[in-house]
Amino acid sequence: MKSARKLLPLNEVLAGMSVANDLLDIHGELILGQGTIVTEAILLSLLRRGLETLDIVAEKIAAPGPEAEMELRRLRLAKLFRRCGDGPADKLLFRYLMQYRLGVQHE
Repeated sequence: MKSARKLLPLNEVLAGMSVANDLLDIHGELILGQGTIVTEAILLSLLRRGLETLDIVAEKIAAPGPEAEMELRRLRLAKLFRRCGDGPADKLLFRYLMQYRLGVQHE
């Protein structure tokens, strides 16, 4: 029996979802196998590779709760800052934006 699947933008994929189909790179090498449970590390790796969508098993899709919303915000910022420098000003800006987006008070 084949599971229902849904193609989601990567910024809507959450940790804990299951990959519906094998994901191959441009050379045909396996990146993620069917049934792989998505983790935060996998999401960040896919963002770095420039992927925009991922086929997810539809049964695993649920309305995101507050924790999932916070994780989406973290991932969006990580994507925006993926090519940012490593200088102190870059790190400070990222930290302040992260705190702002997550609703954390500045120290």
